[in-house]
Amino acid sequence: MCQPNRPIVIGVTGGIGAGKSVVCRVCALRGIPLYDCDSRARRIMEISGEIRSALRHLAGKEAIMPDGSVNRPLLASVIFNDPVLRREVNTLVHKAVRTDIEAWIDQMRAPVAIIESAILHSSGLDNMVDEIWLVSAPPELRTARAAARSNLSEEQISCRISAQQGEFDNLDSSRLHIILNDGMTPLLPRIDNLLHTLINHNNNA
Repeated sequence: MCQPNRPIVIGVTGGIGAGKSVVCRVCALRGIPLYDCDSRARRIMEISGEIRSALRHLAGKEAIMPDGSVNRPLLASVIFNDPVLRREVNTLVHKAVRTDIEAWIDQMRAPVAIIESAILHSSGLDNMVDEIWLVSAPPELRTARAAARSNLSEEQISCRISAQQGEFDNLDSSRLHIILNDGMTPLLPRIDNLLHTLINHNNNA
């Protein structure tokens, strides 16, 4: 399945309110290394002079604060209204994240590792993983969960759910496993069974 001495890499993805972070936390508690794309991307943007310079060029000098940090609210507002700029910024950040992930995997000594990303396919990260776990839940439950933890309205959340669907329709079905997180179906046995099967298959390959 994977190269010698390389961990089996699982890409965990899912839309807003589905619960992908819950699945990742369960795996982390089982000792599996986790790469959180959101937090690592923010960190890379803050420490990379090359990216800060590019952001200043793309979005204007106000995109970078006087202390050198990224003006996230301004950057978000600018790229939200400019699809071309948003694509350029995403391409820049995704490339840096992929490079960071490659280095992270290279130094990994664990048998299994996880990459968490809501945009696994559109960022190109699905090409870097051996298995894909898509965390799913009914739309009404996802809306309730997202509303409880954010300031978004139900209408805004519903729009995000609809907009995200295309991301998951394009995932490679031959490597795809669905994890239902509907609050009724036992979650832990599903995760443990997937991990057990994956590790056993790799050991016997």
